[in-house]
Amino acid sequence: MGREIATLQFGKEANYLSTHFWNTQNKPSFTPRSLIFDLKENVGSVISNQSNTEINSHEDVLSPEENCSDNFLLIKKTPNPRNSFFYDPKNNPLSYQDVHFWSDFNLLNYHPDSLHPVSGLETGSSLGLLDSFNNGLSIFDSYQKSESVLDNEFRAILEKSDDLQGIQLMSDSYGGFAGLSSAFIEYLSSELEKKSILLFSVSKTDSKSWENSQMCDAALSLIYTLDFQTPVIHLNAPNLNSWLSSPYLKDTNPMHRFNTSAVQSIVLDTITFPILSGDSDLSSFINYSSFGGQYNLLSPRLQLGNSFELPFENSIMFNGFLDKEALLNQSLDFSPIKYSYPLSFPIEFDSGSCYLGEKSDIDLSCDISSYRQSTSFLIELNSSITKSIPFKNLHGDDQVEAWSEQILNESEKYN
Repeated sequence: MGREIATLQFGKEANYLSTHFWNTQNKPSFTPRSLIFDLKENVGSVISNQSNTEINSHEDVLSPEENCSDNFLLIKKTPNPRNSFFYDPKNNPLSYQDVHFWSDFNLLNYHPDSLHPVSGLETGSSLGLLDSFNNGLSIFDSYQKSESVLDNEFRAILEKSDDLQGIQLMSDSYGGFAGLSSAFIEYLSSELEKKSILLFSVSKTDSKSWENSQMCDAALSLIYTLDFQTPVIHLNAPNLNSWLSSPYLKDTNPMHRFNTSAVQSIVLDTITFPILSGDSDLSSFINYSSFGGQYNLLSPRLQLGNSFELPFENSIMFNGFLDKEALLNQSLDFSPIKYSYPLSFPIEFDSGSCYLGEKSDIDLSCDISSYRQSTSFLIELNSSITKSIPFKNLHGDDQVEAWSEQILNESEKYN
């Protein structure tokens, strides 16, 4: 058995991307070693491979003890029906109109202990939202007190791994799940000191579209990665202009998460190809992507051993995935390559006919993940926290000034 990587997934945006990614790797009886955290309403219906029963978060049932007063009205929501795609994927391809939750296109069977629906009600949110970084920290505190997730489910993943090489976290870039993943980073840094840890920070838009509060959350997430020396790869959705400039994407809907996460998953599949192919382990991947540990924001490169390396922006095909057989043979064919999408990909994407080589598409791939933007991004984060009065009121001027200095010091590395 190869060396395993455990995966922790946090939030709607990360889980949309992760679902596409796992569907791409899907093999018979494949079950990721993962823990999945999301709001209860985002989980939809997920099939458990242990009980072969449907876990549905849209069915709210009160126990007899809870429903003990005339002041309570028992409301039982009708579960959303599963779409026809699941019964015959080959003949029922998905369009973005068919997808309301990431579970609507999930092809994998998850162990029941993998799924952890979260409610903001636990942090005092009357709407059940988990919309601030601190909300996520509070959720982690509750996990530590109850000892269920950390001592049972997470510990079980570690114990079942014969040779664990590390942990990869896929998390929303901002909001409560950014806080929850950051708390996990602190915990993992203490519990697994000799293991590699890598964060994929996922956003449904490019960072220029973020609100100030979202930028402040992303800055806090960055501070955690700096404090605990955890490398991070940002996976933003491309900006609208780049999307509309792409000959392969311009006729698809850039506003639906099903579509944007599909494009992000191609980048993620490309970035992690050295690990998936077995040519690199997680530690080596981090080392060469950070240029020997110099950078915290990684610069992904497609590298096979010491003899072959392909610049990241030349290795993307948005009409399909890499010709992996050619890559393994170290003989790239730069002519148009037909490579089928996963069955769960948006049907609108199937119109592409050749691999992505035009400058507009290279720019688009770099929109999603490129260290070229690191300096400007870090300066934007710094500006957001230093100018935000609510942020300063919450954390104090001295603390914000110290964080600002950390971010500026990091930004100087990329000049």
